[in-house]
Amino acid sequence: MSKYRVLMDMDGVLYPFEEAFNQLCVKYGGEPIEFDHWMDFTEMPGDIVEKVWKDPNLFRINKPYPGTQQAMQELDAMDDVEVFYVTSFGRNPDITIPSKWLWLKRWYPWVNEKRFVATRAKWYFRGDLLVEDFPYNIKKWKKENPHGDAVLVQQPWNADKIEEMVDMGVYISPKGVEKLNVFINTLRSK
Repeated sequence: MSKYRVLMDMDGVLYPFEEAFNQLCVKYGGEPIEFDHWMDFTEMPGDIVEKVWKDPNLFRINKPYPGTQQAMQELDAMDDVEVFYVTSFGRNPDITIPSKWLWLKRWYPWVNEKRFVATRAKWYFRGDLLVEDFPYNIKKWKKENPHGDAVLVQQPWNADKIEEMVDMGVYISPKGVEKLNVFINTLRSK
């Protein structure tokens, strides 16, 4: 029997990217950004934004969102569940990929390199469940994985897409990955 494959996003789901971005933005002389709608950070212009993206601390300076370590340990303890950490490599892959990997190893030391995937095309990665904060990735993933389920981790930047996601059959999690193991067991018992 094959394992139940969970694809876990990192930024905005496990890692408070928005806090780290604003910390570095201020450090380099900019103003904090209001994370109340989706922004494409890979294309944002400006010297300060460029400095932030080139700083390896962007993906390392903050702790995980509260409760995520315990939730991920609970998933890892499930014998028939396999979690892959599938994340975007961002604007500077040579900086962000090592930074994300080091952060993941620091806070989730049980994760091995075989379960760390950096790609912009998450939708081509097959799985049973995608946990994500970006509705666009969920839409594309559901199209390529029509039998898979998806969870949108509710954040201020995706609030305007909640209704659309619900209409697509996407589950909404207002509390991040908390109780994800219970949710997965419920899905599989249907």
